[in-house]
Amino acid sequence: MRRYTVQHDYRAETDGRLFGPWVAGDEVQLADDDAAWVGRSSPGVLKLTRARKTRGSDGKPTGGGTDPNGGSAAGGDPDDADDEPGGEPPPG
Repeated sequence: MRRYTVQHDYRAETDGRLFGPWVAGDEVQLADDDAAWVGRSSPGVLKLTRARKTRGSDGKPTGGGTDPNGGSAAGGDPDDADDEPGGEPPPG
């Protein structure tokens, strides 16, 4: 899944799936096929967000990513454990 910045207000529904409502400036995370559908329904609405490098106090990269708290298309998701198939956290 990739992260995108919404360029203008958007809301759509297809096959019972809702995309949005989003407003310009929102960041969303979408699977490639979903992003392609949204792009076809409203060209220019999504702009791929560049990964931001996270740096520690020593100035060295700490792993990077676009959102240190996880995330989903619906908004921040500080606990990605429930994002696994079946809704169960991974063992361990």
